[in-house]
Amino acid sequence: MNTYAYYIKAKAKSDAKSLFCWFSAKSDSRAEREIANILEDADIATGRGTDYQLPQRTGWHAVDDLPREGILDETWCERYTLSADDNMTWESIITDLPPATGTDTVNIASLTFGHRVLAHLLSPAAMLYDINKPLRTQICAIEMNTDAQYEQNLLLACKSIDQIKYFPEKQLWDLVQAIALAFPCDEGAPVLADLLDFLKGYVAITEPGRLDYTHNWIEKWRASKSPARRPAQAPPPHARPGAPRKTSVH
Repeated sequence: MNTYAYYIKAKAKSDAKSLFCWFSAKSDSRAEREIANILEDADIATGRGTDYQLPQRTGWHAVDDLPREGILDETWCERYTLSADDNMTWESIITDLPPATGTDTVNIASLTFGHRVLAHLLSPAAMLYDINKPLRTQICAIEMNTDAQYEQNLLLACKSIDQIKYFPEKQLWDLVQAIALAFPCDEGAPVLADLLDFLKGYVAITEPGRLDYTHNWIEKWRASKSPARRPAQAPPPHARPGAPRKTSVH
């Protein structure tokens, strides 16, 4: 089962409030049917000529004040807004600045998608839930460093596959660790085409089989990269026994 989150934005000229809803479903198609059923049961129409835009799927935002599953919540958008960077990551609406603290941590779910990927890459031992200021500074520096080819290819590949953007945090951490296993950092930056090939196969498999897929992919990929045994080539004519030697012409 995957987790799905939807934003049903109220149109500017209506008096309605924007809505948020989340639930679990087996597939994208089932999720689309489920949100349609939830809206229909609530007598809420969307699209042209209504008070609401069509439902927009967003990223999963794991916070303590999530509404109950399957409920259309009117208060969510009073506390959270979609990031201007990708229009799918939820961010807290800051009304009053909190007092400064020694740790200055934020929940990882509040970061942009790219920053979440890099945070998971930098935490191979265990998934982080809170990100402190020094780590955020490090993440921003990596994102801006165009010479960090490994991380740049990682970000480009992950952003190229829409399904990954909707992974819950634990699934995203598992994915990044699988990438690090298949493409060790100490072996240099992965070829983008190879990375995309790996990711497409990974997301096509359900959760229980992804670890086996990763190990099988590593074996097949490394076998394909091993140099094939080539037949011995005949030495050039001038190196064969009995071949006439070249002489200098004066």
